[in-house]
Amino acid sequence: MTFRVKGFTIGFTYPTLAFLSILLISGTLSGYAYCFAALTIHELGHLFMMKLCGAEPSGINVSLFDIKIIQRSRHSLSFVRDALIILAGPAANLIMFALFFPFCAVFSAVNLMLGAFNLLPASGVDGGQLLFLILLRRFGARKSALITDITTVAVCVPMFFVGLTVLLYSKYNFSLLFLSLYLILTVFMREDKYL
Repeated sequence: MTFRVKGFTIGFTYPTLAFLSILLISGTLSGYAYCFAALTIHELGHLFMMKLCGAEPSGINVSLFDIKIIQRSRHSLSFVRDALIILAGPAANLIMFALFFPFCAVFSAVNLMLGAFNLLPASGVDGGQLLFLILLRRFGARKSALITDITTVAVCVPMFFVGLTVLLYSKYNFSLLFLSLYLILTVFMREDKYL
C-alpha cells in the first residue's frame, strides 16, 4: 500500500499493516508505543540530516522488519555527508536516551538499545552501512560488501549463542536470538543492503 504526499512516497507492506491491525484490535498496540516512538525518532534523525546535507529523500518503505528511506542522490554525496546521514539515526536515539533517562527509564532504555543495535557493524543496520562506506574508500564495492558480510557473521554468531543461552535460562526471552538470526539472514537475503 502506497501513499503520496507532495511527491513523497510512503509505502507499507501488507504484512506490516496486518501486524499493526492485530496489535490495534488486540489492544496491545499501546505496549509497543515506546518502540514505535524510538523507531520514528531514529528515522527522523536520518531525514533531518538528509535535509541538512541536501540529499532529499523520495520516499520511505516500511516492511515488517525494515524501514528504508529511498534516497535519490545517495551516490553523489561526499563520504562525510553520507557518514553523517548514516550516524544521524543512532545519534538521535542516543540523544533521546540522555534526555529522557532521568524522567522515563523505559523510553530511555528503548532508545539506548535501538541506538546501540544500529551501531553494530552488521549488514541490515546503520553500523554495517558505515563499515561498508569506510571500506569502500579503500576497496571496491564487491570486496567491501564481502568484508562487511564476514564481519556481520563474526558479530552475530556470538550474539546468537548468547541469545540461545538467554532463551534457555529465561524460557521466554528470544529477542537477542531473533535479532542475531535477522542480521545473519540479511547477509544472504538482501540484494540492496548497501545501496
